[in-house]
Amino acid sequence: MKREIYTGEIKYMPFEGGFYGIITESNLKLLPIKLLSQYKQDGAIVAFSGRYIKDIKTIQQWGSPFLIEEIKLLSPK
Repeated sequence: MKREIYTGEIKYMPFEGGFYGIITESNLKLLPIKLLSQYKQDGAIVAFSGRYIKDIKTIQQWGSPFLIEEIKLLSPK
C-alpha cells in the first residue's frame, strides 16, 4: 500500500466503547491503528503518515483503518 501523509485533528468519539479518530484537513475520517497514548488528546492537531489497512475488521463503524507509522504533535490540546 502507498504511504500517505496528512495533517488532522484528533477527536475522541464517545460511542462504540469510546475511541480516537483523526479528521484530516480534507475531511477524511481515519481510524488510527497504533496511536500512542501521548497523542490521545481530543482536539490536538497532528501531522502524520502511514498506510490504509484494507484487510482488517473493527468494531467501530467510523472512518477508514489507518496504520500510523510516523506522527508529530503540531498543536497540543
